[in-house]
Amino acid sequence: MWIELWEGFNDNAQVTYVGEYNIKGMKMGRWNIWHQEKYGDDKNNQIGGGQYEEQQDGICVKVGMWIEVWEGFNDNAQVTYSGQYNLNGVKVGQWEIMYRKNEDEPFKKYKYIRWIILLVTKRFFNQNWRMD
Repeated sequence: MWIELWEGFNDNAQVTYVGEYNIKGMKMGRWNIWHQEKYGDDKNNQIGGGQYEEQQDGICVKVGMWIEVWEGFNDNAQVTYSGQYNLNGVKVGQWEIMYRKNEDEPFKKYKYIRWIILLVTKRFFNQNWRMD
């Protein structure tokens, strides 16, 4: 069993990954994502994770349902993504954005994602919009 620090780990984002490696040094099997909200607190809460599966060529890829953390995740902006990976390790289908302000609240589905996608699309692909 391995415990790895998340790449954005700091006092306000104490996120770790827990799982196993195969003999070739690749992640395999179930990996869980944990968050410790208060610095020095022994309590960790599982906030995500998913399954790695070995392919015929020996490479392990994410498969099935995953919950992943947003790259800006922190104690005051707890955002995760949830969705499916196909058998080739590629994201498929609709992914949901979940958020909460702190661990005292349950994660909620972000309702306004369609508006964000619409605005970003207009901003970058409509010729009438300028890039500032």
